[in-house]
Amino acid sequence: MADKDKKIESLPQCAADYIGLVIKKMGYRKKARMEVAEELADHFEQALKECLDDSAKEKRALELIKEFGEAKLLAVLMRRAKKRSRPLWQKVLVRSSAAIGIFALYLFICYARLNIGSPTIKVNYAQWLTDQVKQGRDESLNARAEIEKATEAISQYDDVNVLFTSPKWTVDMNEAQKSAIEKFLKSKNESLETFCKALNKPDYWVDYNTGVEIITEVNSVLILNPEFTKRRWKYHNLYKTAARAMSYRICYRAYSGDVNGAVDDSISLFRFAYLLEGRGLLIEQILATAIEGLARSTTINMMAKTKLSGQQLKRLQDELQTMFGSEKQPIDFNSEKAISYAIIQQGFTDDGRGGGKMLYPATPYFAGDWKDTLWDFLTFSYPDRRQAVAEIDKFFAEAQSKIETFPSRKEESLPFMPEYSPVFAPLSLKIISPSFDHIGIIVRRVKIQREAILTILAVLRFHSRTGSYPDRLDELVQEGFLSELPFDPFRSSTMTYKRTKEGFLLYSWGDNFKDDGGQVFKNEKGYIIPYGEEGEWVFWPVDKK
Repeated sequence: MADKDKKIESLPQCAADYIGLVIKKMGYRKKARMEVAEELADHFEQALKECLDDSAKEKRALELIKEFGEAKLLAVLMRRAKKRSRPLWQKVLVRSSAAIGIFALYLFICYARLNIGSPTIKVNYAQWLTDQVKQGRDESLNARAEIEKATEAISQYDDVNVLFTSPKWTVDMNEAQKSAIEKFLKSKNESLETFCKALNKPDYWVDYNTGVEIITEVNSVLILNPEFTKRRWKYHNLYKTAARAMSYRICYRAYSGDVNGAVDDSISLFRFAYLLEGRGLLIEQILATAIEGLARSTTINMMAKTKLSGQQLKRLQDELQTMFGSEKQPIDFNSEKAISYAIIQQGFTDDGRGGGKMLYPATPYFAGDWKDTLWDFLTFSYPDRRQAVAEIDKFFAEAQSKIETFPSRKEESLPFMPEYSPVFAPLSLKIISPSFDHIGIIVRRVKIQREAILTILAVLRFHSRTGSYPDRLDELVQEGFLSELPFDPFRSSTMTYKRTKEGFLLYSWGDNFKDDGGQVFKNEKGYIIPYGEEGEWVFWPVDKK
């Protein structure tokens, strides 16, 4: 570099200035510019060798400058020449780097679009959900506070696990288990009575608006706020304990001869499930169906092991008929809609007209599969707010319809797969769809089991009055024990009833849609699998269950 500088300094001033201007106008890599400067200096030096004095050198240098032309144009030409003379690998590297840079910039623009803007929080969806379950009722009708207080008192016991480890029926217990259950029931008698009294209130709902948002953002992703569900999980466990305690008290009272008390407790346990069903969070509603299942199995066992009078059977049937005859569904999806709406509200902008673009935190919920997601990301074609709301409404409407409709043949019991929009198929909805199948199975079982227990009560009432069992279920309707025949959706006809030497057999064909002659399904170890895909759903006799 020093030699090059000396060479330029030895040239006439006009030549040195010209070379400097060309190098400046090139705007290229330093190494390439230095090479050009050296090449121009060599050219001038070679042309000026024959000049005898400085004046001749100056004149010749000006002639050369005129031949080279404007410095800016020469700089452009020299830059192009240097680019063309690069090795192939260098050209590929430069072009690739440029392409990568452009693509990276485009990706940044795509990403930035998902982060430009902010949500507008207009609706408190915790209050919206509360309003959905409350439906304008006066707080004095709400049994929640008394139920929560009573269940807390019931669960405050050193050995409450005895409720989950002992056999249900007293005669099946050993002395230690019997003593432990008696001790528990005696110590919690007042709390259980308070609990039963609370269940006499006509309604139940939870105030979900406790100052905690339904949805929170963690690491730029929207999730269900753990604090929102934390309190309800507490009562989830307390309610299970209270239901188990009631089940044991039903069995204990029946065994001890207090059949009226056992019937009262059976009605109370069914009432507990009825108050919780069809409203609130989905986990609460599923718990309610489990409590109803516990009430049903306990009551049927009580009827199998204890002789109830016709009056007691009628009272139990009338109470259950009133509960089951309401239009309230066992499961309602308003809570799931509230959660989805809250995600949309916090994951989209709001243009004030129902529209708005998606923001990054909502992409895990409303993006499609990886191909659709990549395409939407690169083409700015994510669904807008209006599309998201419409798809959520459509999904839950189809899900509600699915669980409320019995399949009339096996093909209709296929998994729940709603028809998604051709431009919007959220992966999150596809992922949770199978869980709605399971919920649908739960609801179908609840409805069939309701028909079954009402029919069992009617048959036992018929036997209590006549001393024999009916030959056909039609007789129960003719004699006024049933308002209509129990329907078996898997048979598309009346539930199957048969008289036997020991009494009677009542069953549904079940999920295989065929009559197996009242045979239940057993696994390879010989254990009965209730409500399996094969075999009957047997409701009576109890030893068939």
